[in-house]
Amino acid sequence: MKNDGQGRVNYEVAKEAIRRGYHVTLLASNVAPELQQSNQVNWIFIPVKRWPTALIRHLVFSWRSGNWLNQHRSELDLVKVNGSITRAGSDVNAVHFVHSSWLRSPAHTSRLRRDLYGLYQWLVTTLNAHWEKKSFRQAKVVVAVSGKVKKELVDIGVPPESIRVIVNGVDLQEFYPGVADRKQLGLPEGVPLAFFAGDIRTPRKNLDTILHALV
Repeated sequence: MKNDGQGRVNYEVAKEAIRRGYHVTLLASNVAPELQQSNQVNWIFIPVKRWPTALIRHLVFSWRSGNWLNQHRSELDLVKVNGSITRAGSDVNAVHFVHSSWLRSPAHTSRLRRDLYGLYQWLVTTLNAHWEKKSFRQAKVVVAVSGKVKKELVDIGVPPESIRVIVNGVDLQEFYPGVADRKQLGLPEGVPLAFFAGDIRTPRKNLDTILHALV
């Protein structure tokens, strides 16, 4: 999907593969309409919406997608996954985030919130840190989206020679400076304004750091 960080990367990879003439099989719960309509796309629908909590949905998706991939692996030339999203092995694993590194961070939610939610976040990160190590070992090539992510991968034992750094790009046809019209949007004039797009439920995106720096 286009309106999601990691999902947007998946969308662009699929779109470029289609443009180059490849046939793409997508194991996903949601797929952008324009990809669904392509005769080069085979969408394997994996429903998880009815399950409670992100952790359980992750487990269900990992199990179901892993079963499908293990049954149909011989039909595919290349398997590309993200982190520990599936229990099946892959040729390419694209890594946007290393849970093992986040677990060690002093800003981790479990260190800031000593309640049930903090415990839940600790459990989610701990399990993902365990699963991702297995996923990285199973991959032939691991793609890090930055030098920082590569270092974090090396720190948890991923061989440097198996890592490639490919930074995420920006579609300049879609994202470019526009004409500012605060009045039309009902926003105040003459004061600094900022827009944040990302997960605000945890401090993982460092929004607090930016706000404190601006004070």
